Amino acid sequence: MPRSPHYDLNVLRSKAEEIRRVISTVPGVADLFVEQQVEVPQLNIQIDRKAVARYGLTVTDVSHFIETAFKGEAVGQVLLGQRQYELVVIMDEKSRSDMEKLKKLVMITPTGSRVSLEQVALIQTGTGPNTINRENVARRIVIQSNVSGRDLGGFVREVQQKIAAQVKLPPGYFVSYGGQFESQQRAFKRLAVEFVLVVIVMFSLLYMSLRSAPLAVAVLLNLPLAVVGGMVSIYLSSGVLNVSSLVGFILLFGIAVRNGVLMVSHMNDLRYNEGLDLDKAILQGAEERMTPVLMTALATALGMVPLIWAQGSGSELQKPLATVIVGGTISATALTLIVLPVLYRLIEGRGKGVERERLVTDGELPTLSRG
Repeated sequence: MPRSPHYDLNVLRSKAEEIRRVISTVPGVADLFVEQQVEVPQLNIQIDRKAVARYGLTVTDVSHFIETAFKGEAVGQVLLGQRQYELVVIMDEKSRSDMEKLKKLVMITPTGSRVSLEQVALIQTGTGPNTINRENVARRIVIQSNVSGRDLGGFVREVQQKIAAQVKLPPGYFVSYGGQFESQQRAFKRLAVEFVLVVIVMFSLLYMSLRSAPLAVAVLLNLPLAVVGGMVSIYLSSGVLNVSSLVGFILLFGIAVRNGVLMVSHMNDLRYNEGLDLDKAILQGAEERMTPVLMTALATALGMVPLIWAQGSGSELQKPLATVIVGGTISATALTLIVLPVLYRLIEGRGKGVERERLVTDGELPTLSRG
């Protein structure tokens, strides 16, 4: 969308056409067109300020006189039976299109003398655009295109590169990108904030449940590996990171953290409720929780497979989400079963369990049941 705060619409239109030609060479472009501006006949009235002052008038007086002639002005009311009508003074339509009659329109000066409109203004015909569109004060022309067979973000990036390399805009002119691309960028920013909030909330809930900041961090380490798995799956499939993919990551975080909580909670239960030592609790806890974790991962992955292979309407939104969840679930499950027990051993084996044993003795740690 080329924009400019200046008044040269011809430059704006020529640059819009130049940009259109550049965009037409980008793979994936569809339904490309430039917003049309049609030259239409116009009547131009330029007020002569010196002449206006010489006759004791003001520019406002002349402007108001012209506006009354073309748009009309209510000067009173007329009662006709039970109805009331506005009495409007206006030139008849035929006279408004007659140049000579317009020039002979008479104004009354403050001194009572009569002055024709042509004595205080230059009246001439010409042509001009049928519409002048603006956005944030700047004049603009819209170049619109759909995208077919590729992702929107990659298409816009290629368009930006080609325009920067092939189109030289005069000073004061610039190109902005709107539509679905603009909405997508806003969504990315909102989801980035939501990611941070999700992690903070998850850490708070984990700390309240496990009563250990290091263990809460260990469970949250599921998230980076889940992200790695999701990104790899995107790279191996479409290579498109969009809003649906980001939503998939948020869903994936919940799945990954749930598996970690199941594992750590069961190990704590074996240690503090059944009295097993650290190593035995880790081995038995990992073994007993392997089946539930694998079943959760398998059910989640299989449930997403139909969305990955979908070809119907809406599949462009479903595929990235499902791809992220499948890839991230696989990598997060590997972390839960292999890396999380190691982290638990490192954290609890360095004397971190002493304070937790005291908390259990004092009745501060909730009792966890096996399941």
